[in-house]
Amino acid sequence: MALDDETLKIVTGLKKKRGVIKGSLTRIRTFISNFDVTEQPVSLLEFRQEELPAINRKFDDVQAEIELLEIDDISGSEAERERFENEYFTIRSQIQELINTEKLTSVTGPNASFNSYRPHRTQLAPISLPSFDGNIQEWSSFFDIFRAMVHEEDSFTTAQKLYHLRSCLLGPALDLVRSIPISDGNYAVVLDRLKHRYDNKSLVIQSHIRAILDCPRIDVSSSGALQKLYSHVCTHVAALRALDQPVEHWDAWLITIVTGRLDKNTGHGWQLHLKNTDLPKYKDLEAFLASRCVALENSEAVMSNESTNKIDTHSNSTAKTSKPTHQKRSLVITEKSEAPCICCNKSHRVYQCEDFKKMTVTDRHSKIRDAQLCFNCFSPYHAARACRSRYSCQHCTGRHNTLLHVGKRSARDGTTEDCISEKKDTHTPSCEPAIPSTSCCASQANSHVFLSTVIVYIADRYGTKQRCRAILDSGSQVNLLSRRLFRLLQLPSRSAVIPVNGIGSSRVQVSAAVDIQVMSRVKDYIIDLSCYVLPSTVCELSSCSTPSHAFKIPNDLVDDLADPSFTEAGVIDMLIGGGAFYDLLECERISLGIGNIRLQNTKFGWMVTGEMNTVCLLSIGQEIEGDWRSARNNEDLEFGRSSKANKRVAEEQQTVLHFQEHTTRNEYGRFVVRLPLKNNYNELGNSLSMAISRFFSIERKLIHDTTLREEYTKFMSEYINLGHMQEVPKGSSIPTQVWYLPHHAVMKSTSLTTKVRVVFDASARGSNGLALNDVLMSGPTIQEDVFSILVRFRRYQYALTSDVEKMFRQVSVAKEDWDLQRILWRSDPTEPLRTYHLTTVTYSTTPASFLATKCLAVLGEESRIQFPEASKAIQNDFYMDDLMTGSDTEEGCCRLQREISSIMDSAKLPLRKWCSNSRTVMQQLGRSGEDPLFTLEVKDGETIKSLGLEWQPVKDHFQFTANKTQNRSKFTKRTLLSDLNRIFDPLGFISPVLLKGKIFLQQIWAMQMDWDRPLSPDIQGRWMSFCKELEQLQRISIPRKVKPELSDEFHLHGFCDASQEAYGACLYVRSRNQRGRWQARLLCSKTRVAPLKGSTIPRLELCGALLLVELAKKVADSWALSIMDFWFWTDSTIVLGWLNSQQVRLKTYVANRVSQILENSEVRQWHHVSTVDNPADLASRGLNPSELSVSESWWYGPRWLSEPEEKWNPSPVCLRQEELPEQRKFKLALVMLNQSTDLVYIKSDWNRLVRAIAWLALFVDYLKAKKNIQVTRYLTVENLKKAETIIFKRVQAECFPKEAIALANRKEVPRTSKLKSLYPFMQDGIILVGGRLQNSDINNWQKHPIVLPANHRVTLLIFENLHREMLHCGPQALLAEVRRRYWPLMGRRTARTVVRKCVKCIRASPKFTTPLMGQLPKDRVRMSRSFSTTGVDFAGPFIVRSGIRRVTGKKAWICVFICFATRAVHLEIVEDMTSDAFMACLRRFISRRGRCAVIHSDNGTNFVGAQRELASIIKQGGPAMAKEGIEWRFNPPSGPHFGGLWEAAVKSAKYHLKRVMGETKLTLAELNTLICQVEACLNSRPITPIGSDPDEPEALTPAHFLVGGPLSLPPEPDRLSEAPGGLRRWKHVQYLLQLFWRRWYTEYLPQCQVRGKWVNKKQPLKINDIVIIKEDNLPPTKWNLGRITQVHPGRDGAIRVVTVRTVAGTEIKRPSAKLCALPSETDTIIVEK
Repeated sequence: MALDDETLKIVTGLKKKRGVIKGSLTRIRTFISNFDVTEQPVSLLEFRQEELPAINRKFDDVQAEIELLEIDDISGSEAERERFENEYFTIRSQIQELINTEKLTSVTGPNASFNSYRPHRTQLAPISLPSFDGNIQEWSSFFDIFRAMVHEEDSFTTAQKLYHLRSCLLGPALDLVRSIPISDGNYAVVLDRLKHRYDNKSLVIQSHIRAILDCPRIDVSSSGALQKLYSHVCTHVAALRALDQPVEHWDAWLITIVTGRLDKNTGHGWQLHLKNTDLPKYKDLEAFLASRCVALENSEAVMSNESTNKIDTHSNSTAKTSKPTHQKRSLVITEKSEAPCICCNKSHRVYQCEDFKKMTVTDRHSKIRDAQLCFNCFSPYHAARACRSRYSCQHCTGRHNTLLHVGKRSARDGTTEDCISEKKDTHTPSCEPAIPSTSCCASQANSHVFLSTVIVYIADRYGTKQRCRAILDSGSQVNLLSRRLFRLLQLPSRSAVIPVNGIGSSRVQVSAAVDIQVMSRVKDYIIDLSCYVLPSTVCELSSCSTPSHAFKIPNDLVDDLADPSFTEAGVIDMLIGGGAFYDLLECERISLGIGNIRLQNTKFGWMVTGEMNTVCLLSIGQEIEGDWRSARNNEDLEFGRSSKANKRVAEEQQTVLHFQEHTTRNEYGRFVVRLPLKNNYNELGNSLSMAISRFFSIERKLIHDTTLREEYTKFMSEYINLGHMQEVPKGSSIPTQVWYLPHHAVMKSTSLTTKVRVVFDASARGSNGLALNDVLMSGPTIQEDVFSILVRFRRYQYALTSDVEKMFRQVSVAKEDWDLQRILWRSDPTEPLRTYHLTTVTYSTTPASFLATKCLAVLGEESRIQFPEASKAIQNDFYMDDLMTGSDTEEGCCRLQREISSIMDSAKLPLRKWCSNSRTVMQQLGRSGEDPLFTLEVKDGETIKSLGLEWQPVKDHFQFTANKTQNRSKFTKRTLLSDLNRIFDPLGFISPVLLKGKIFLQQIWAMQMDWDRPLSPDIQGRWMSFCKELEQLQRISIPRKVKPELSDEFHLHGFCDASQEAYGACLYVRSRNQRGRWQARLLCSKTRVAPLKGSTIPRLELCGALLLVELAKKVADSWALSIMDFWFWTDSTIVLGWLNSQQVRLKTYVANRVSQILENSEVRQWHHVSTVDNPADLASRGLNPSELSVSESWWYGPRWLSEPEEKWNPSPVCLRQEELPEQRKFKLALVMLNQSTDLVYIKSDWNRLVRAIAWLALFVDYLKAKKNIQVTRYLTVENLKKAETIIFKRVQAECFPKEAIALANRKEVPRTSKLKSLYPFMQDGIILVGGRLQNSDINNWQKHPIVLPANHRVTLLIFENLHREMLHCGPQALLAEVRRRYWPLMGRRTARTVVRKCVKCIRASPKFTTPLMGQLPKDRVRMSRSFSTTGVDFAGPFIVRSGIRRVTGKKAWICVFICFATRAVHLEIVEDMTSDAFMACLRRFISRRGRCAVIHSDNGTNFVGAQRELASIIKQGGPAMAKEGIEWRFNPPSGPHFGGLWEAAVKSAKYHLKRVMGETKLTLAELNTLICQVEACLNSRPITPIGSDPDEPEALTPAHFLVGGPLSLPPEPDRLSEAPGGLRRWKHVQYLLQLFWRRWYTEYLPQCQVRGKWVNKKQPLKINDIVIIKEDNLPPTKWNLGRITQVHPGRDGAIRVVTVRTVAGTEIKRPSAKLCALPSETDTIIVEK
């Protein structure tokens, strides 16, 4: 599009301005290229660097305007912008590089400043910053250097100084400031903290003196030892002299100390050196020691030279027995002979030996250690620490030889790689020289062992607690301490020379011992230990890649962990040995369910111990010279969120969500589901060849078996005829994802319908090893278990059973998934092989059962309102496709059948095989001509299968059938288990019989026989006898109905018992018939065999009680009863005693089970029964089938259960508490409480508190007088004053203990005391203010008021009491009144707090806080058509003159519509405030301005009515009308500020109308004319700032978006005579419209950025806050109170609307600006205790 002249002119001007900006950037680039760092200051670069962002912003603004105008040249604009940005960032980078280079030179080369003066001076090497590890003696020298190099260097910022300071700190010094982040403001904080800790002259002097006192002792005269003593003493004496200490006067004690450390020969020489008996000077001793060191060095050098020449080069014995201290530098040049190789005895170095290189790294270590060679250079007589070789390991730069480097294993060939990857910040404790050590690699494939680490505190010399990480080791005979920690503690030590032996016969010598006090971090426990000091205890433990939160440690134990960082690597500074190991252990132990991980309780907290799947390298004993690195496994372990259980739960949830999103119902009501596929379904391979092979195999089998072929073909034909299988059209393309299912036949002779079933194998694997089931997700279990359904089935008087016909095949699969269920089939081998789709759910697939049962659950939920009973039965009484339900009446049973059939038929899930125990119900069910199996005709004696149980509907009894044992040639443990599991007894009817078989199998288990090993003839005979007895189970018949007659009065009684072999529980239902007689029948039972490891009878009885509660809980859930109504019986008095005792007094095993029992029951439910009457005794001992069939005790319970409760004779329980076993031993502790202090916090009123204390004091006096005084029944003034005195004494003693002690001893208070400025004194035990008003004539108690602490409860009560007495005065008056007698600290703040928190004062003058002004809605900041989003409100009323005499005027209102985007206004007159009038007004507005998409308004009744009318019209209009409807949004009630946009429009409209109309009354036409003119004025107001430049375009107004310009301009001249511009003119109009919107974006929209008010964030309201609800038409004292029940946060999280429940119980919505929160208890002042 070509630009007009005016636009072209604007673009040209902008390009010129852009050229100027680019010129400034070019000048900066020229300056950089000519910049000379040696002659020009760096500040010039910094100034230009600061100018660059401004240039970039200017360019961006100008370029943006050019791009908006030059729409056709977008590519050129983008290229221009790209060139500028590239040049801009290049210049910035060059400037920054120059600045950094110059600053680095100024830091590392401090001598560079002298270059201009001495250009010939040689450039010195950079001086590195010193390090400081927390040694207080080195602080002064460290800080002097740091101050000269960094602190006083002005070129550094404070952040850079802090960075350099942090880099110099190590150890405890770094720990002191580690938590402080690096920023400009924190440099002074860090420096002050370090100076406060280490710049302690007194402490430094003491440390130097202690160092002199602890100077090393010389045992054998040698130059090295004497030089060490000489240097040690001289260093500390010089330091003391530098600290201005009178060292010249300390000759006596310095000489005494130093001479006491000399060896015998040196001491003798000193005495000979003295010429008289006068006290010598210390400088004489210092000179003597210096000369003695020189003499010893010279003599040792000559001796070393002679001994070196005599060394036998072919002997290793001399090298092995030589000591490192004998090798010194020789002053005589001698010829050195080369020692032979330690491996092959050849004449070459060890690192050149091929035999040595062939060894493993471990063998190399052992070889070098045995030869006592240096681990770095392989030379004798020194250790790696003292090695002067400049070479080190080429892989890790550690101080060991490259041949001794420990690398990680390669996964491919098992060789050792050259390097090991480690984190750079891993700290490895250094090993001391010449100390042997042993490391044990305790790694195992995929395992990680957590050692018993704890975090403890140890008191140092000054009583400060030092944090330490320790390890508990029961295999150590001593306690060990690292030298690093020993130096940190600075505790006195004693000499102790003992050897310490480790693993691998490593040995190290201990020379010192120290006594320490170890304190627990989480418990109140202290232990004293004696530790031996070693260079290091244990190498740094390796970390575990698993985070600590993944172990699922209980939340209540997280804070009590002994080592919270047990998964992290760390240094071990202490080892606690076996002497205290078992004293530290507690008896509690918790399994975390991950590997072998346990939580072990100790005195130091809960330890994490055990083994899990990872890899670790443990180092035991001392380090081996070099830096042993911990091997780490980077593989991610599967546990936590990645565990199998959590993955299954996540998959089940995803399957449910998939079902909800993709399941539909077709036009027939049938469910249509999608197969839930995993993400790896694309990995399915080719299955066609596998399916063809399997089909040919089954076809060959069918050819040889005619009967099977007929049934097979019949089944497949039925599949085709029902539409459950459709042939794939010939010629159709093969999709990318297709799967062929093989199939085979399954025989089931007991089936009434289908003897042969064809099973489609979805687990068959394809070409890449995946099966269809591998890519299908499994869903959760939807239905209840068999036990719950059968237990509920026994409750009904009339039973009803059925099953769904072909349930899985009644659920269709969507066509999109048919290709995943293809099969191959042909009925005759002569036919071609055809491909079919299975169109329904296939029951061999993984999600089949979930999809089918979920459809049933959805059906039940959909019919919950219409058919509640049937819905409940569908949801609870179905197990897969079998229905087992019932009712207590025949009519209810028939109604239930009709409703269930109706619901199931609606989804094409037909039910058949209906059966009932009632002939009436069966007759009403009738028969279906279409399905012969619609109902089952069962004759007397015939049985049907009901969830595995055999049920005789006619007799309504259950029975069992035990098949005869087959004559096997071999009996094994596997066959015995199979025989026993053939008898299905889910309710435990015959559990005493089956218990004998379980016990028999357990005995075989104890023999530890293989599964398929033949049993001995004796065992086979015994088993055959047992199986023979099982055939008698056919005689047993159990009534289905547990209540013989319909009865609403019934109870459930449970019995439990145990024997040495098993324990069991049984439940009975005790019901009353219509004749008033009680009957009891067995409901269910459960038994378990005792554990093989054995247990006591009381423990097994307790297990039986727990089993009974678990059984009762399942029955209660099934019957929808409360378990608290059950009766529980046991014959164990010990169990009853345990249940009635305190759990904390019981041992862990018993306490845990008692806790589980009492979680689901109460003690009152448990009763005692004699063993004779306990039917559970049969379940715990077992019975033969013949005995069980006639056992009335088992089937009907004890005899007294069928009698009234009055005739029961419960046996009493007389076991005392102390007679109970399994109890812990407890220690009693006497605790004394300060009752008066507690009373202070109980009372909420000062007068009540004083009166309570007065009565207590009066009672104490009465007791002290031994009740011989006369006590009045009222309190006197003297009693009240005495009570106040008691309170003040106690409060002051509690808050001012030091001051009270000092004043009681007639001393001054400490200088740091808060009372120092008050000059306090004590009178009658109370601290008073001394002050300066002694000479005034005021009262004595005003001169010396009582001192009250700040923020104390008593002080608060006094203020509150006087606030009420002064009729709720203000803070100033309240403080003045308080100070008449008291002097509270920080009284002004307390007075303000009391007044601010007073509820009555708040209610009298509430202060409402408005939240932060929210973000503008998107409709106000986005371009849209005018009035597409509109706000509406009313203004008025106005009196309209009728125009007829003597006819009074009527009211009219103005309806104001305002556009959200353009702020355009539309005014309409409305004659009344009804919904009909507003609807007419709305129609007029829409007719002229167009339809609105959204309308915003307040909650006016006319607006609400209009919204409802619109909704009804839209609803009647159908979908098309609904699509074009108007969305109406209301503000919260009583929230006009939510509609500030239209409220401002109303204000503006009224502004013009009031000034024009005044008191004039206009007619309706006149008023209509006037508001049109007002509308024009409002739409002509500018919405953008008006500039003073006449060349600027006119201000943007709402009218620009309505008509293209202001409405108030004069009319334009007639242009009709001119030739029309056609399409070019129309494009120009569109350009102007776009220009308006562009100006709207650039000029108007930024003005909306600023918040005019409500700019501060306030404390948000919370749920349960008590608030005052503002009502505009009531005074504040009448405003109601309410409680916030719900908050409604906005998109930005701010709460501006809440739901409030009033006193009347109604809930209303109100804006938070209309609510005033009352103070709560948590808002009160914190009380100092």
